[in-house]
Amino acid sequence: MIDWNGNGKIDPVDVGISIGVESSQEGDKKPTKRTGCLTSVLITLSILALILIWLL
Repeated sequence: MIDWNGNGKIDPVDVGISIGVESSQEGDKKPTKRTGCLTSVLITLSILALILIWLL
């Protein structure tokens, strides 16, 4: 814990601020959605197959 208000002791205000800072830092770690090369190839092949079926 950090003495946020600088009074020389850890009181409930310091505990609350520390918990708030920790919880806001945890919220910053959002997973990103990644699409790989295989997904891109499968989508492209599917589109090409649909075009070929439509033309024939």
